[in-house]
This record gives sequence, C-alpha cells and structure tokens, in this order.
Amino acid sequence: MSKAGIWIDLEVWELDLSAMERIFLAKLSSLDDGGGCWAGDETLANFLRVTPQYLRKMRKRLEES
Repeated sequence: MSKAGIWIDLEVWELDLSAMERIFLAKLSSLDDGGGCWAGDETLANFLRVTPQYLRKMRKRLEES
C-alpha cells in the first residue's frame, strides 16, 4: 500500500469550505514549488475525480470568497 497523499494545513482545514474545496487547495499547495502551481484543469480534475467544468466552478467560488 502506498503512503503517498496530501497534507491539509490547519489554516485551510479551519476555513468554511467544502471537503472538496479543502482537498483542492491542499493539492494546489502540494504542487507549488515556490513559483506557483502550473498544473492544468485536466490534470487537477483527474486527481480530484471531477470534471474540468466542475473544477473551474469550484475555482471561481474560491476566488470570489
């Protein structure tokens, strides 16, 4: 069994977000090497097992909040 995964920072965990939004932010953080996250919608959607359209809607909600 693989031990790979993501870490959800306490500051993200305590935000008033859905579980999927928390996971999305944690994944973005894990892919940021200091220069930002450059993963595309398709890659992130595949990781989260959602459609790219759903991912874009979730990103928009997070940006607006």
